[in-house]
Parts: sequence; C-alpha cells; structure tokens
Amino acid sequence: MIGRFWRLWLTWATLFLMTEPIWPQEPFVILAEETVKNPYTGNPEAIADGERLFLETGCHGCHGHTAEGATGPDLTDDVWRYRPTDATLFKAISVGRPGTLMPPWEGKLTPDQIWKIIAFIRSKYRGDPSKIVW
Repeated sequence: MIGRFWRLWLTWATLFLMTEPIWPQEPFVILAEETVKNPYTGNPEAIADGERLFLETGCHGCHGHTAEGATGPDLTDDVWRYRPTDATLFKAISVGRPGTLMPPWEGKLTPDQIWKIIAFIRSKYRGDPSKIVW
C-alpha cells in the first residue's frame, strides 16, 4: 500500500510540479511605448464624447458607469497591476487583456475614439495626484 502511494505521488509530482505551469506566475503586463500621450487629456468636449462611447460600447458593464469598478477593475483609483500610462491604457483597450474578460476593441473603435474614452477615464481619477503618470 505505501509503495503504491509513493508511486502515485511521484507520478503526480512529475506531471504537475516538475513541468512548466499552465497558469501565469505573475500578473499580465502590457508593455507599450511610454512616450505616447493622449491628445484629448483635459479637453471637455472629448471627455463628453469619451463618456458617451464608454457607455455605448458597454465598458460600464464591467467597469461601472463612472469607471469606478464592478466585475472589472476600478479605473479611477491609483491601484493598478501595471503602470497606467496613456500608451499602456491605449494598448490594453486596443488589444484587450489576455486571461481576463477585457476584449480587444481594435477594429471596433478608432484610435480617436479610444483616446476619448481614455480622456473620460482620466477625468474621473480620484487617486493620489503624486501617482499620475500620464
């Protein structure tokens, strides 16, 4: 009986512990060109368009009506899994986030529309001002 237990344990250990894991070991990180800046930051008309787009595209279904978070993360605070530069946020919206429910919007939204959504999100920021990286 003990010999059989150790054989099963060794088989399990070999299959699951000594091979590459099938789940990510660290949070997914999107790398983007850090120098790209949103041309609409602070523009009241673009922010209003961005809010309309945010609601029309259904972003509010996961992120809440004012980006405060729901099933998806809060986009208005200073707690992010990655450095939330304009370029990084643009890329996350464009190509989605693998391993999450965040879909890619590239081809469904124009770059101009994505920038306006980001301007809306930035206008709702309520985190520590010293942590702003855009």
